[in-house]
Amino acid sequence: MRINSVDIRQLTPSDTPLLQHLIAKHAVLYFSNQQLTPQDELHMNQLFDYHSAQQHTHSFGFSESTHKKQYTVPYCEQVQVMGKTNGILPFHEGLTNVRLEESLTYENEGFHSDGIHDVGDFKTAVTQDEFPILTSLYARHIRQYDGQTYFADSRKAYHWLTDDMKKKAEHLLVHYRSPINGVLLNDGICQTLPHHVSLDTYTANTVHPLVRTHHETRDKAIFLNCAHMLYTSYKNEPHKKLSFDESTHFLYALLHKVCHEPYVYAHTWNTGDFVIWDNRICLHSAPKTHTSNMKNQERIMHRVRLTGASTFNADCADTWQAFKGGLARL
Repeated sequence: MRINSVDIRQLTPSDTPLLQHLIAKHAVLYFSNQQLTPQDELHMNQLFDYHSAQQHTHSFGFSESTHKKQYTVPYCEQVQVMGKTNGILPFHEGLTNVRLEESLTYENEGFHSDGIHDVGDFKTAVTQDEFPILTSLYARHIRQYDGQTYFADSRKAYHWLTDDMKKKAEHLLVHYRSPINGVLLNDGICQTLPHHVSLDTYTANTVHPLVRTHHETRDKAIFLNCAHMLYTSYKNEPHKKLSFDESTHFLYALLHKVCHEPYVYAHTWNTGDFVIWDNRICLHSAPKTHTSNMKNQERIMHRVRLTGASTFNADCADTWQAFKGGLARL
């Protein structure tokens, strides 16, 4: 949903119910022509009131400004800096000598919800180890960039399943491993692990339900990170791996209808765009990008992913506890 003529710097906690209503209805919100500081971006994410109050000093899943592809703002560490620059950026928001490189492989990146492969160990009822409810991207600078970001409402992904597929999906767990790429679903192509890679070589480090129930609306939605999926299992037998072929083909059949037009919103970025989405009900992806002018393109993006409050991640916490309990009985 595009929201025009709103300066999000002027929003206050009194707007929180409206913001929650809009993002629950539309899954992704787009505000154009914004002029934001990193603190403004953080404040906008916090206005939705989905985050854990315990997170003060680090950005979810990435806490050091040392990676060549991504950095964090020194004085507002919940804000990441990413994108692509031609050469060295001498100064940006307290960072010096920054070289930004594309962190996504556009030909291989699949539709996904953020954070799934990073977090799976729900240690207690209240923990900082909760994946983000929201992700926001803010375009600080765009030059000759024709890339897009795709968004798909994952409730529609569930809605379009046959009754048999819904029944199977609701009983499936998806096991993830980072950094290995497992299934890559994009542009209607189902790719698999390279032939020399054995599934038995890897142990999953997170597990999540394939279908989540949205805390406020009670809608069911597909919850998935295609690029890091290792295998699937049934909830009543979490230790028993389904074959890789069975896992990949089911997930492809599940997604392929809704990961194309007219079900996908393709956002073309302009300087000042602020886009925020709910990872519980929205899948997103970077598309294939082929352009002869790629070397002249630049983009400086800011990303915020706050750890989500346990209230809104309760269904996944329950899944993790059940999974751990099942393994303990072996």
